[in-house]
Amino acid sequence: MPDFSSFIAPDLAGVPSNPDPEVVLPQLDLTLQEQERYRLLLDAMPMLAWTAQPDGQVDYWNQGWINYTGMPPKATEGWAWQQIIHPQDLSRCVTAWTGALESGSIYEIEYRLRRADGSYRWHLGRALPLKDGQDRIIAWVGTCTDIHEQKQRSQQEHFLAEASRELARSMNYSTTLAKIVRLVVPDLADWCALSIVDPDQTIRQVEVAHIDPARVELARELNRRYPDHPDSPHGVPQVLRSGQAELVETIDDRLLTQVAQDETHLEALRQLGLVSYMVVPLLARGRTLGALTLISAESQRHYTSTDLEFAEKLAQQAALAVDNARLFQAAREELQERRRIQAALAESEEKYRQMADDAQNRAQELVKTSSILAQTATILEKRNQELDQFAYVVSHDLKAPLRAIANLSQWIEEDLEDSLSPDTRHQMSLMRGRVHRMENLIDGLLQYSRIGRLEVQPELVDLNQLLPEIIDSLSPPPDFTITLPNHLPRLRTERLHLEQVFANLLSNAIKHHDRPDGTVQIGVSQQGTDYEFTVEDDGPGIDPRYHSKVFGIFQTLEARDKVENTGIGLSIVKKIIESKGGTIHLASQPRQGTTFRFLWKAST
Repeated sequence: MPDFSSFIAPDLAGVPSNPDPEVVLPQLDLTLQEQERYRLLLDAMPMLAWTAQPDGQVDYWNQGWINYTGMPPKATEGWAWQQIIHPQDLSRCVTAWTGALESGSIYEIEYRLRRADGSYRWHLGRALPLKDGQDRIIAWVGTCTDIHEQKQRSQQEHFLAEASRELARSMNYSTTLAKIVRLVVPDLADWCALSIVDPDQTIRQVEVAHIDPARVELARELNRRYPDHPDSPHGVPQVLRSGQAELVETIDDRLLTQVAQDETHLEALRQLGLVSYMVVPLLARGRTLGALTLISAESQRHYTSTDLEFAEKLAQQAALAVDNARLFQAAREELQERRRIQAALAESEEKYRQMADDAQNRAQELVKTSSILAQTATILEKRNQELDQFAYVVSHDLKAPLRAIANLSQWIEEDLEDSLSPDTRHQMSLMRGRVHRMENLIDGLLQYSRIGRLEVQPELVDLNQLLPEIIDSLSPPPDFTITLPNHLPRLRTERLHLEQVFANLLSNAIKHHDRPDGTVQIGVSQQGTDYEFTVEDDGPGIDPRYHSKVFGIFQTLEARDKVENTGIGLSIVKKIIESKGGTIHLASQPRQGTTFRFLWKAST
């Protein structure tokens, strides 16, 4: 802004405190030509210019102000200029102006000024104090510079950034649709409606918002009674057909008459007081998903091509959010359907197993199954004859009779419930316990025999998730504590094998602990590309004489009747780790707890 102090004669001493050019200029020892020159200069300036007395009373406006406001100078002199300030900016403006008057400092503020047509535009207001030779303020000279486009661009960029963050917070389809219309009202429109194209090409209005929530139901009722006609040459149908935005800067009665479906509809549209509207398409991946309608009414705002360009940018973000929400919803529904099918299959399989167990022709089915197994064993014998034949024999020919023994003992005990002695009941319970132990032993043997033979694809394993899942599956006693490091690694490895190792070590630590409130601590350290893990408990410990024995198959340090144990768990652990190229070591003393330390080779 020009420095108006340079227009004043060097010596201002004795000039009255009245900056009106008609009063001040003649008293500055200027020629009439110079006075006229300064008056013309103020009127010729592209910005709005004004002067005020030391107490803030405005006493002069240039021609630019008169042209902009459409009001005579007298109508806004003194403090009457406040009527031109936007109501939302007035308090801030007055506070800044009175502060400048009190301090004598430069006055600068951004506010909206009402134009002659009733619309508001952003301006930068700035004023400098003029002082005499005794440093007294004799006048204020100010300007109002139009910054509407610059301010609008800044606000739009901020709005788009906030809209992007808000829309990204939820992947719920319905929530996303509701957010879009709420973002628009009231900053961009008085009314906002969102219409979606369904798979059958039906146009459906899914959301509507208004600055007055009480009027939302009115809009919905109008849409229910007068839905958009697919062939309408205006509005949402036209935008959806063409994929091009539509702007109507001024809604006149002729347009209302064209779109109204009957006289009642026309009268309802007239009562809404619609001023201007825009309809922009929601385009994503080459498809038109819907359309966003923005309407001005109460605010009396007339949309321009600049507003349309901004609305199209907002529609791009909205379309992306809608498309993402749709894809997420479709994926979730597909996942739910898959789970439903899997549950149904699992239920069917369970029913089939129960029917098979209860079938009276059990013996015939077992013969058929044995025949099938024999045929299968012959085919698989070419690949790994000894191990596969062993696995099938153990799995079917041994476990089936064991289950039969357990079931028969339970049935006998139930049938003879009144005549069995306590000792006999105890023996029956021991028998079933040994049957279950044998089944666990068979399972352990199968796992042991398959280590190194089954190909397991490496995957990215997050131990922060895996270890809590293992602990939860083991169901330790309520007072038992298992401590994990704050940060566990994510490594590429065979998840199943690592899970078996930790499950066996933690299960042993819990099972063989001599207290229900024991503690197990898991540790980890990186060794190059590999990891060394420790599983340390504060249990009864192991005598060094038996350290080598614990890794042997079928080896236990306690009577099996005291602690159910197959004696194969640590053998499986050792075989898995060594098959990966790692090592495992045991450190323990009686009554000093036990620590298993193993090196795990991560896949590359």
